[in-house]
Amino acid sequence: MNNTAPADSLQTGINLATRILLAGIGLGMLADLLLFDTEMAGAGLFLWLLCFSLAAGWLARYCPALSTLATGASIGIVLTAAALLLLRSNAMVILSSTLIMLTTAAMVLMQSRGLPPQQATVEDHLRFSFALLPQALFGSFALFGKLDMGALVGNARLRAAGRGALLALPALLIFSLLFSSADAGFSRLASGLVDSLSEDLLARLALIGAVTWLCSGLLAPLAQTGNPAQSKTLQLLRLGTMDTAVFLGLVVALFLFFVSFQLNYLFGGQETIEAVAGLTVAEYARRGFFELLLVVALSLAFLLLTANACGNNRVFRILALAHIACVLLILLSALQRLALYMHSFDLSIDRLFAVAILIWLGVSLLCFAWCIYKDRLNLFAPGLILSALLAGFGFGLLNPASLVAEINISRSLENQRPLDSGYLLSLGSDAVPTLVRRLEELPLLTRCQASRGLLAQWSPGASGASKDWRNWNLSLRRAQQAVSARHLQLQNWSEHCRLPGRRF
Repeated sequence: MNNTAPADSLQTGINLATRILLAGIGLGMLADLLLFDTEMAGAGLFLWLLCFSLAAGWLARYCPALSTLATGASIGIVLTAAALLLLRSNAMVILSSTLIMLTTAAMVLMQSRGLPPQQATVEDHLRFSFALLPQALFGSFALFGKLDMGALVGNARLRAAGRGALLALPALLIFSLLFSSADAGFSRLASGLVDSLSEDLLARLALIGAVTWLCSGLLAPLAQTGNPAQSKTLQLLRLGTMDTAVFLGLVVALFLFFVSFQLNYLFGGQETIEAVAGLTVAEYARRGFFELLLVVALSLAFLLLTANACGNNRVFRILALAHIACVLLILLSALQRLALYMHSFDLSIDRLFAVAILIWLGVSLLCFAWCIYKDRLNLFAPGLILSALLAGFGFGLLNPASLVAEINISRSLENQRPLDSGYLLSLGSDAVPTLVRRLEELPLLTRCQASRGLLAQWSPGASGASKDWRNWNLSLRRAQQAVSARHLQLQNWSEHCRLPGRRF
């Protein structure tokens, strides 16, 4: 059910455009309090996103295109993604949370323009995702013509004076610059006025202004009245039966030709790779992984565009399923390359993230094949977005940094090879409890190096330990507790690095 808040109720008070601008100003001032001079990902950012979501939900009551259910679901998704920032501090998790929030914002923008997300295509989701940045940058301009300053200032003379002052600001700035250039005395006076403003104050004012502008732009579509007509998917190409057969047939033939070579590598093992390709396993794995990852992603985009252009669904269905089968084999080849590389070298966050992307692409291809087979292609876009959101949340809850530390330590001990403790320390606070717990199992040299790094970064008196509550994060707290609990033991282990003849 859509919101039914009457527009007339705003005429006796502040109109919607003015409320949006006031909300933007409030969010800008909150950004100064909660985000200025912080590490961003922490309690301060979560509280700011909470305020932003509540403001958007309050304003959405007056947008007829948004339903209460959709608004509540969007707020819930954004806050859940923001809550991951209170659990984890790893960069990849922060990236996943950010993508979830941007995807949700794009769906809200889509619905505000009269296009329900469940009816949208993948192209629509991409189009509105790319529209977020211009909306944030230029959306505030649409509010200016709708502002009701009379509701804010009752006196007509004060309103006129305020309007005149705003109009005079650009002229005052331009003429002041010209006068400063023309007269040395005026230049010294103007410079003194500017110098009297501290850099900290100027930075805070710039942050407030920027956040106010961007938030007002993002919230501006909520001031739209009426249900706009649903936008149609742009169709750049229309293919007939013969066009479809030749077009897709040639692409499928190329993929079949490539897959015929990959089958030897997939089932031949290390000896086959070295004999046929003339490369070591590490060189073979490193050489083609990202190319194959790009092939899988582009294949999915290629099939989506072709599905919209084909006029003969039967021909498209047969060739598309053959194409998907080839792409799935290529995906297996990419996974095999990554597995071989991780067998020769340690696991990393980037490689784990690549595995997650490959698995998500594989699931998406299988879903696309099912939609084609059942002739229900309209269900693919909602399923794709839902699977992306679930994948993002799952990756954050997995605690990838801790998993990487656990696997690398186990493999180092099992294979009797050196552990890159410096890399594990660079993973941030998520990996610290696992590293501390398993330090006793490591060789003395690695143990003392890791102990020194842990004390330098996470001991209570470390220079990097933030005391600002806005930077609070559960992961950071657990890291500090883990180091504090074994502080004396870590100090004893770190003393071995100072033995005569040792330089670490």
